[in-house]
Amino acid sequence: MSDPFLAQWFGGFEVALQNMSEEERAALLRPCAKACSESYPANIFREAFSKSSDRADFLHRIESGMGGVVIERVDASHVVFVYPECYCDLHTRGWVSTPELCECSRYNLQANFEAAMGPSSVTVELEQTILGGAESCRLRVSFLD
Repeated sequence: MSDPFLAQWFGGFEVALQNMSEEERAALLRPCAKACSESYPANIFREAFSKSSDRADFLHRIESGMGGVVIERVDASHVVFVYPECYCDLHTRGWVSTPELCECSRYNLQANFEAAMGPSSVTVELEQTILGGAESCRLRVSFLD
């Protein structure tokens, strides 16, 4: 991190995330996750959905478009996204490393699916995260159809 101002500012942001209630964190991170989604990954999901013949094809296209991400099929209604590394720019640039930030990834993945499939199409749960000490991030997606 080369900018001392950003290091200080995000240090305060990280402390705030750690001290927020779950509801307060959601109020902050949901719009951030949606903005992040619209910056790039939502387009991968939209294109994959528009070109897919079925759910398996949709998921395969997402996996192909998101280099490094593995999608484990659990059953017809559930999959697990496995991220081998943290892709969040706030973390990779050295600004935030608290595991509370990982809720943003959960909201982001949900926003990506909703961009393609519509509102209330999935729920997403964090199973484990790199910032929480795991070797990979695992997010369980449940399709609501």
